Amino acid sequence: MAIFSFTNISTSLLIIYLTQRIYWEATTGRHRRHFAKQHGTLPAPSRAPTIFPSYIPDFGLDFIIANYRAIKAHRFLSQWAQDLSVHTFSVSALGRHIFVTDDPENVKQVLATGFEAWGFAKERMDQMSEFLGHGVFTNEGKAWKHSREMLRPCFERQNVADVSMFEKHVSRLMELLPDDGSTIDLQPLFFDLSLDIATEFLFGRSTDSLARDEKRKEVETFVEAFEYCCDPFKNEQYEKWGYLGLLLPDPKQKTSAQAVKGKNFHARICSIAHGHTDFADKIIDEEIASKTAEERKHNNRYIFLDELLSATQDRTVIRSELLNSTSSPPYLILPTPLTPYPQFS
Repeated sequence: MAIFSFTNISTSLLIIYLTQRIYWEATTGRHRRHFAKQHGTLPAPSRAPTIFPSYIPDFGLDFIIANYRAIKAHRFLSQWAQDLSVHTFSVSALGRHIFVTDDPENVKQVLATGFEAWGFAKERMDQMSEFLGHGVFTNEGKAWKHSREMLRPCFERQNVADVSMFEKHVSRLMELLPDDGSTIDLQPLFFDLSLDIATEFLFGRSTDSLARDEKRKEVETFVEAFEYCCDPFKNEQYEKWGYLGLLLPDPKQKTSAQAVKGKNFHARICSIAHGHTDFADKIIDEEIASKTAEERKHNNRYIFLDELLSATQDRTVIRSELLNSTSSPPYLILPTPLTPYPQFS
């Protein structure tokens, strides 16, 4: 009698599925039903497929492929605008149930009034911490609160109302624009503008990448590595193998992450000996050399880097917080799928 007959295998798989489903309904499902009843929430409509016919189960592949195609075609925002015509929808993608929303009340609940009940997606934490370290965008709980409290004063009215620092950087941008009516790609210039303003605003000194001087090469190396880490379609394996390449290890991802995050102590000492310094470490070293601890306490305005140096001497912590805060202007203005359900203790 065959042990591995089709009937036996099918029965075993059915039993495993039913057991898993019963366990899920008794634990996670019960928590979610209680949460929905407590807050009076209604079921979100399912996302309407745009690639596969609606009568064919696609296991979320329609949502995944549509987003990848939109990113590749530089129409990601319009794709999300189309999907979010209902403001909130749900989709099951490869076994995970996801909610996507742009409803102000939902966003307020997740990011403000009910923030402590929600958590970042583990995939986001793992991917971003690989090259940013642990900071305001990759921490949770008490660590996140600490990072946020240190960064918050930067955006108080008296700081953001002072726009005098913008003049220098905007003037440099204008000087780089052609006056003969020719076409120019503004995206890299706006990236440099964001980086220059953000670093001066947060760290008290700018990268001056728009100045096009000897600093430019250092900034270009950092930006190239940073963009490679952020963009899945710059994956070398994807360029070779298409969508299958997204599942394969990418050696350049690791080297780019190391270039952004910085070297280990031994490698850093060697690089300094040869006249090379990591992007973030150079900013830290210049700030340390330019001011005494007493001078930092009497700044005319709140400078994030100075507060970090006053709070800790751990170079890894300082570097990670700097990279997290620097990453926000160019990239973190895009919509992000929210972790579908709050984490219950």
